Amino acid sequence: LERKVWGAMSEKRRLPDDPNQLKLDFGESDMTPEEEEAVRQAIKEVSEYRQVKVREHEKKVPVRQKLPEHLRREEEHIYPEGYLGNEDQWVLFDETETSEHLEYKPAELYVRVTIRHKGMRKDTNRIITAPVKNEPIPKSYASASLLTELMVGKYVDHLPFYRQIQMFKRIGISLPPSSIEAWFHEVADLMRPAYYRLKELVLSSDYVQSDETTIPIINNEKHQTIKGYLWLVRSVTGNQVFFFYHDGSRSMKVALELFKGYQGAIQTDGYTGYGILEKTKGIIIICCWAHARRYFE
Repeated sequence: LERKVWGAMSEKRRLPDDPNQLKLDFGESDMTPEEEEAVRQAIKEVSEYRQVKVREHEKKVPVRQKLPEHLRREEEHIYPEGYLGNEDQWVLFDETETSEHLEYKPAELYVRVTIRHKGMRKDTNRIITAPVKNEPIPKSYASASLLTELMVGKYVDHLPFYRQIQMFKRIGISLPPSSIEAWFHEVADLMRPAYYRLKELVLSSDYVQSDETTIPIINNEKHQTIKGYLWLVRSVTGNQVFFFYHDGSRSMKVALELFKGYQGAIQTDGYTGYGILEKTKGIIIICCWAHARRYFE
């Protein structure tokens, strides 16, 4: 019905009339003046709605926006041909014509050389060396800025490490994939305290939502990729999310481990793995309207 009323009325998209459907001929039926006015108002609203939709889909003419004021400006002065070297033969006006162009400077890699000096106080015989700076990964040449760029590229910009390696090659540095893989594990270990704190904040809420999503896992014994699961828990009021992984399992044991000690309401879909939580004291299972609605539409 929605397609027939609002859709394109072409022959191939028109829905055929059902011969068993009873006909309601409003055109020939007797209507009161109030009903006739309601019909006219309905026709007017439909016409206005269609006009609004047409205007929304009209192609907008692009307008050149002014470049942001916070960007640094570098001035480039261009003089009339023959001016330089013959300034005494020219009269230069104060009035100029100015144009702006947005420039891009590629990322720059450089080497930070840390030189630790040694010294000895005159009143002692002990030689003192400047302390070693704290680095994210000991005995590694990867700085915090480089590790941040790699991880943000992978998890925010969705750039796999092999693509980032190609990008670094274009600016003059070749990073071994094995080194980046090792750095990745080290950074993951450094992020563990933040992860546990995020998990603590989410589970301190009295209303969370939980779901599982599939993730491909490499099985070293079968030498193939198998389907595993990654659990997601979201704090509705705090709008915070953390993920939980346990050998790719989706079993009830994982649900018990994940929500151990939790007190509050958990909103889930109809997966039976959450059924064990209904018997846990202090936990209320809330059904999902979006999933229940599927059985009615």
